[in-house]
Amino acid sequence: HRFADDSGIGELAQLINSGDAKGTLQLLQSARDDLHWQAQPDQQALLQRLEDGYLPYLNSAREGDAASAFAAFNQFRALCAQREGDWGVIGLNQAMEEQIKRRYRIAERERWYPGRAVMVRQNDYALGLFNGDIGLCLRADDGLRVFFESSDGAASYRSFAPARLPSHDSAFAMTVHK
Repeated sequence: HRFADDSGIGELAQLINSGDAKGTLQLLQSARDDLHWQAQPDQQALLQRLEDGYLPYLNSAREGDAASAFAAFNQFRALCAQREGDWGVIGLNQAMEEQIKRRYRIAERERWYPGRAVMVRQNDYALGLFNGDIGLCLRADDGLRVFFESSDGAASYRSFAPARLPSHDSAFAMTVHK
């Protein structure tokens, strides 16, 4: 429901849900702008592709405007079939964060920086944050804040101090089911 039926992800979901393995592979290997097949994984090439894909977002996030940051972030997603391993969510998020910190000269020990994307893992009814919600860390007048799109459908945002967030992970790469 998050993607148009005629988008690459929409078509891919339909093929997977129907059990069409041959069609799924054909779609993944076709030349499309919104899907990319990585036949022989090369972590450095993949990280460069991810960095290139997120660069418009990272540039926008450094400006601090939530609307433009979310618009840029929503243009690119890295989806993984698994959480564990170098090619899973955990490994790719860690490698991406290391690369971003090097690019922007952010101290390795810094957990929060403008442009860090996070996904909530645990519902927090008091804050109105739920499993799967995406937040973007941006610089605000009172320091770093994590912005979330409002659930009312309006183009408004809620922000929280990073320390207030429920359990979360970085969200440059995420599992397909999220």
